[in-house]
Amino acid sequence: VRPVLSSAHKMPDAAQLANEVEKAVVYLGEGPELTAEDVLAVTGQLRERSVWELTDAIGERRPGTALGVLARLHAQGEAPLAVLGALAGHFRRLARARECSPLEAGEVQRRLRVHPFAAKKLAEQAGRFEASRLRRCLDAVRQTDAALKGGIVLPPHLASERLVISVCA
Repeated sequence: VRPVLSSAHKMPDAAQLANEVEKAVVYLGEGPELTAEDVLAVTGQLRERSVWELTDAIGERRPGTALGVLARLHAQGEAPLAVLGALAGHFRRLARARECSPLEAGEVQRRLRVHPFAAKKLAEQAGRFEASRLRRCLDAVRQTDAALKGGIVLPPHLASERLVISVCA
């Protein structure tokens, strides 16, 4: 697969590429095949900084800030399923970090093979969530995924807001 990038864009790194694939998998759900239109619907739309701001606010359990960042993403026209994919990946990383013993940046970096800065953030944020709470957050992500795909009649921005409120509580 050759990414289509303008000359102003650099090639994505492995972590960014893995995140994009993860979003596409979340979007696909249990569907039979992923089409090019599906990939375009969920990838390459998010500004990394905004996503990091959102995951940081959620990981720090600051619902007001998280809702503000989410509203900005919606206003920018970011696809709700793309945002959901980013959140799903973040919660999976938090759950994996939570399993580290001791729950310290060095151990998270070693076990998850992430950059030291990311390991520090993951260790700090994972410490704010019990393992059972992270499982409930991942369940909330799955429920939101179903809602966004038509399982529940709810506007996409409301489904996303409901998710943010529930995981920050």
